Amino acid sequence: MHIKPHYQADYDVIVLGFGAAGATAARFAADHSYKNE
Repeated sequence: MHIKPHYQADYDVIVLGFGAAGATAARFAADHSYKNE
């Protein structure tokens, strides 16, 4: 059985985790209007 995803999304930044580096990356991306998830 092969299942294809039913979505497509484009992101400028993907931040995994929320340690010091993750929080900084997410804040930087938000401040500079990057689309992130």
